[in-house]
Order: sequence, then C-alpha cells, then structure tokens
Amino acid sequence: MLLALYLERIDSASLNIVHERALDAAMALLTTEPIDLILLNDRLPPYKSYRAPLSQLLAAAPACPSVLLSDELPADFGLQPIDRRLRGVWRKEELSPRYLEDRLADVLPAWPAAA
Repeated sequence: MLLALYLERIDSASLNIVHERALDAAMALLTTEPIDLILLNDRLPPYKSYRAPLSQLLAAAPACPSVLLSDELPADFGLQPIDRRLRGVWRKEELSPRYLEDRLADVLPAWPAAA
C-alpha cells in the first residue's frame, strides 16, 4: 500500500499504525489496541459506500479521529450526520509524504510527539 510507504518516510514512529484490509479485522483491533487515527479507504468493501463501515468503526472507537481516503466523493457528501464525524477527507491523488505529514498535524494535534 502506497500510504504505508509514505508513513515510513515521515516521522510516524510515535503513532500506532496498523493496516487492515477487512472491516472485521479492523473492528477486532479497535477493541484490543489503542489507535491514534482511523484512515478509512473508500475502496474497502462495499466500494464507495463508506458510511456503514465508518459507523461501525466509530461505534467501536467513538473518540478516535477518522479520515476518509477517497478519489471521488459521493454527490450527497456532507448531508448525512456520519459525514460530519470525519476529521477530514484526504484525496488519494494528492498523497505524498509532505501532504501526509501536514494532514496528520492537522488531525492529531499532539503529533509529532517531539515537536
């Protein structure tokens, strides 16, 4: 995953970063480990239907900030209450180590820990 490579290039050692390809695995992880940020890829099945998975993830970790990774937002984005629970939407086409570093600083005020 390109995102994992970018995270390796920035100072993300203070973050607990785990990549899961399945919603069930992510849900199990949220109940056993402290998670700093949920990055929800809109390519997670069901494709382009992020609201149901996001609702489940936030139910398991309501205080955890969440960001949607997307290349295209639905026409009704922002009209559902669950959309307002997102801390941001990061466009996949703009991802780079610098972009990621800046967005992490926006979403996680305590990151990087040494700053």
